Formats: sequence, C-alpha cells, structure tokens
Amino acid sequence: MRIETRKVDLISWITNINNSNVIKKLEELRDKEDNWWDSLPKQVQNEILESNKHADKGELYAHEEVMKKHKKYFLK
Repeated sequence: MRIETRKVDLISWITNINNSNVIKKLEELRDKEDNWWDSLPKQVQNEILESNKHADKGELYAHEEVMKKHKKYFLK
C-alpha cells in the first residue's frame, strides 16, 4: 500500500476516534517524533553535525571498509 493511501486511512481512522486516552497517546507519539533531535545528548548532536560536515566535503568511508577495520568491536 502506498504511503499516501496509508496516511489517508490513518486520518480517516483518527477522525472517528472518540476515546480521549487514545487521542492523548497519539499526541504523545507526535510530540516524541517532533522532539527526537532535542532528546539526543548534546555530545551526540555535535558528533552528528560534525559527521555531516565531513560528508558534505566528500570525506566518507564505505560501509565495508569501516566494518573490516572495526570488526573486532562488533564481535562478542
């Protein structure tokens, strides 16, 4: 099913909800989705922003290259 169809289906369903608890949960979900960046620690935000700067300059590594180099950290 296409995403547009799924959205319309959800909108239709939401307009028929009469349970305030369900509406509250949907609002909490929406608020959580909107604030995901703010919920990250500042250090993580800064690392992501720094990574984006490197990516913009073309300073990238292939996934396979990173996995080969750091494989020891992923095996337990």
